[in-house]
Amino acid sequence: MRRYKHKVFNKICNFRLNPVVCVLLLCNQNSGAVEKITSFLKNKYAVALTAFFIWILFFDSNNLISQFRLVFNLNDLHKQKAFYLDEIEKDSTALYILKHDTASLEKFAREKYLMKRDNEDIFLIVEEKK
Repeated sequence: MRRYKHKVFNKICNFRLNPVVCVLLLCNQNSGAVEKITSFLKNKYAVALTAFFIWILFFDSNNLISQFRLVFNLNDLHKQKAFYLDEIEKDSTALYILKHDTASLEKFAREKYLMKRDNEDIFLIVEEKK
């Protein structure tokens, strides 16, 4: 004999019945809950509204899940935009300095491209990474 958590279910199903039949019998005893469900299903506006919300939340091309993904993607893009604007500002100031100051231009050429004057020698010291 099976034991179920619900007392009425145990009472109805103490003999060997199909569980589906037991559920149907239980629904007949708790007819108040069944009446609430059937009265809800008879209201065509409530059913249509529920179906509409389910469709919008899960099945539509602009469903709630894709909207959340788009919001997170938009936030990431705003962060990237701010980062690149800062980088553009730094690069434009460095470019301005290089164009208008010959000492900084010479320093940049010596450090970046290892350029030298005719009477100079360059010794490059590279530290090994461990």
